[in-house]
Amino acid sequence: MSDEIKDHRSTNSTTYEDLIEIVPTPSTLDAPSSPSRGLSSDHQVGVEQQELPKFPDVVRDVISYCRTNNIENPVEILRVAQNKIVKGRALKSINQPVMIDGLTNYIMIDRNRVSNTAKEELELVSDKNLRLTLEVSFYGEIAKDAGGPRKEFFRLVMKEICKKYFGGGLKSHMEKDNFMVGMIMALSILQNGTIPRFMPEDILQQLFNITEPSPCVLKLQEGFDRLGIIRIGSSLPTFLHLLRKSDASVITRRALVNHLSPSFAEEGSNACRFQRSVYALFMKYVREAGSGQRLQGNITLTSILEFVTCFDEEPVFGFDPHPQIFLWKQKVQLSGHLYQLPTHVHIS
Repeated sequence: MSDEIKDHRSTNSTTYEDLIEIVPTPSTLDAPSSPSRGLSSDHQVGVEQQELPKFPDVVRDVISYCRTNNIENPVEILRVAQNKIVKGRALKSINQPVMIDGLTNYIMIDRNRVSNTAKEELELVSDKNLRLTLEVSFYGEIAKDAGGPRKEFFRLVMKEICKKYFGGGLKSHMEKDNFMVGMIMALSILQNGTIPRFMPEDILQQLFNITEPSPCVLKLQEGFDRLGIIRIGSSLPTFLHLLRKSDASVITRRALVNHLSPSFAEEGSNACRFQRSVYALFMKYVREAGSGQRLQGNITLTSILEFVTCFDEEPVFGFDPHPQIFLWKQKVQLSGHLYQLPTHVHIS
């Protein structure tokens, strides 16, 4: 093995091969898999013929590529990892007029039991198929997942995981759940979901340090590394910055207004003047939400962003497509991050 893909941490001289042994990978990782319950029924034919590189080789490739090209920016490291690890349907399909073809892992989620149903669905997915893009459907809803439902699922499940498993610290009596929790967090990181920035620094250090983590953290570690995240973060330490809290991720009024840019009719027209009057009411609504005057209705700047984009913060790769506000008198079909402001409201 070349020096290029050794673990360079100063604490020890552990090599990448040693890391694979110390942080065990499930024995079925490289085993051939047949179409599983989780595979989208629209794409089961020919799945067995789709050969993917062995997963440890893929992770080595991510690490080697970043080191060879001097990639230290955590966002760019994630981009490389995403491109090499995630397979199947393209992640960025929300702005397409029709569904993009491709293999997916189809899961059904109960909004009242998000983390529980996620664990129930994903524990049956084989290791090879775990690399496929998730296709999410919520109980009783008929929306086709072109990206939006998956992003909403990750936002909801990250919020629930933060409160249930990290509120007040990791709990030993919930240790057995931590493998699936770590795996779901890894999926969210790789598939354009919410980045789990709620982990305390001591947990982060234990996660990416192979020397004697606590039993709770060890289970998390194993779940994260089912998708190679621990090996990538341990070999490329700047990647950890992605998982730390940042003021840049906080939604402010300025940020929200910049994200939700309006689209007006021709300047000087009656329609434009009317639309600007309606937009002024929306700006008043945003000011009230930002100052806490709408808390009784649980309206905040974050909830407005969630309503339009399914995100509670700006995604790590930015919004694609960029959110916009359209003002129409008639109801129209919208796609992507587009929010329709009605113009038939009474303006005093």
